[in-house]
Amino acid sequence: MRGEASNGSRYWLANLVFVALTRHGAILLDLNRNRYLGVGLAETQALECVIEDWPTRSSDFFMPSRRIAEKQVIDSFLNRGIISFGPHEPRAIPQTSVRLDGELVAIGDEIDSAASVYISHVLIFFYALIASYLALRFQSVASVIQRVHARRAAAIRNGNDFDWRRASEFVSIFRRIRPYAFVAGGHCLLHALTLVRFLAHYNEFPQMVLGVKVDPWGAHSWVQHGNFLLDTNPEKVCGFTAILAT
Repeated sequence: MRGEASNGSRYWLANLVFVALTRHGAILLDLNRNRYLGVGLAETQALECVIEDWPTRSSDFFMPSRRIAEKQVIDSFLNRGIISFGPHEPRAIPQTSVRLDGELVAIGDEIDSAASVYISHVLIFFYALIASYLALRFQSVASVIQRVHARRAAAIRNGNDFDWRRASEFVSIFRRIRPYAFVAGGHCLLHALTLVRFLAHYNEFPQMVLGVKVDPWGAHSWVQHGNFLLDTNPEKVCGFTAILAT
């Protein structure tokens, strides 16, 4: 169990709030409001000590101003609805992550397939693209990501196992069609959502990942399963810290 705040209270992250730890402190993703929030090292240590489901660091930081920072940041987060007095069980999307520090394999770059493209693939691609575009245009990001999570969770409950060899064939097909539809650069969320929707049609359910970085600030989305990166490569994602994987 975590420690208590100076007022004796314990807190939990609000539903649909996710945390990524950085060397500067932490980045929070508030899907309820579709925004990011940066927190410094002192505030991060304060929150780590009093929030039950706050992720922990592998090393400790000495922050003599902890008690001063604690009250200020907790009051602010309570007012913004980022933390609460009670846990949300189960969370709409669990706080999970992916590893980017091991040996990563790029499906689409290092592993490519010579699978043929048929008209059925093209139709399914454009269905996935249009559905993804309309979802991002007319629905909240929180709703879109919850649907991705629910679809994958249902597949896993039904015994679905990710087959990277089979998935590589459909990633290859996706990569050949996509340049005729949209440019991937600057459209990472649409790209990731379209890819997971396309693969879901073929009963392959990798994770859609949202990542953040600092110096300079940036946010990125990609698709991954274990150490397999789908239609991206390590150079594009290893500068990011995963904040949400679903």
